[in-house]
Amino acid sequence: MDIEIANRLVQTLQEFIDQTAQYINQYSIYPEDGSPGSIELESFSRRESVHTAHSLGTTLIEAAADHSMAMAKTLTEPVQAFAPWICLRSVLESSALSYWIMDIDISVRVRVQRGFALRYKGLRQQEKIARAMNDIVYLNRITKRMDQVEQDALQLGYDRVLSKNDNRIGIAIQMPPLTDIVRDTLNAESVYRYLSAITHAHHWAIRQVGFQEVDEKRVGITTLPNTRIMEKGLLASSVVDLCQSATIFLSKPLWQKSCLFGWDLVQLDRLYTSIFKSMSIREAHHRWTAENEDKK
Repeated sequence: MDIEIANRLVQTLQEFIDQTAQYINQYSIYPEDGSPGSIELESFSRRESVHTAHSLGTTLIEAAADHSMAMAKTLTEPVQAFAPWICLRSVLESSALSYWIMDIDISVRVRVQRGFALRYKGLRQQEKIARAMNDIVYLNRITKRMDQVEQDALQLGYDRVLSKNDNRIGIAIQMPPLTDIVRDTLNAESVYRYLSAITHAHHWAIRQVGFQEVDEKRVGITTLPNTRIMEKGLLASSVVDLCQSATIFLSKPLWQKSCLFGWDLVQLDRLYTSIFKSMSIREAHHRWTAENEDKK
């Protein structure tokens, strides 16, 4: 594949990030009046919990965009062989979690429930850090915060989430494995598992994406029997895959938020159609149109 095509797609990815940022910046941090998100804020008994769930989903979109920008930088000279795949994994994770929170097809009660679950997951990570640092003050502060968040959930009528041994394993609901969330929101379980293997530097994975076999005659080296000479590098076709994937992943939670917040879907659809065409994402564009025609 021509390197010029790969470079064009990197530029298109950067344009996509810039254009979606301009689209987002037209609006305030709150849902538009009369939108599903606005109705959620007005109807739920604890407005703060709804706003927190919305904020979590928004922050995750920002994270996905940031990782996409970082990926684009790794795809410009000097091009990196492994780093862009790790960036793409972060784009996928953030996009899937945001979609999970912002899903337009769930009730406000489920949205708040998922917000509590995600917050608990974050608090548990902080707890593990505090234990690893042997920081008792930090640990006590996190434990108290976890208790407080759980009490907020109980006051809203959610059940305690306990193990068979009565240990707390969640708040409002036990957080599903991230692999399941990626599968259920973006239908990308196999991609996520592959990207995780690259991130964890499994030899078979990094060899596939970041090394190519070298002709012995070209380098003037004779190898041992049953061995090959490999050199690090990224194929132009891989650059195309990376850019197309990041674009698709990032586009989906932003569409969910736009539906939830009452933003201009016609404008966003035009933006997506233009970018998908430039990216040559024909299949994705046809699927996108079919899935969202009734929501525009």
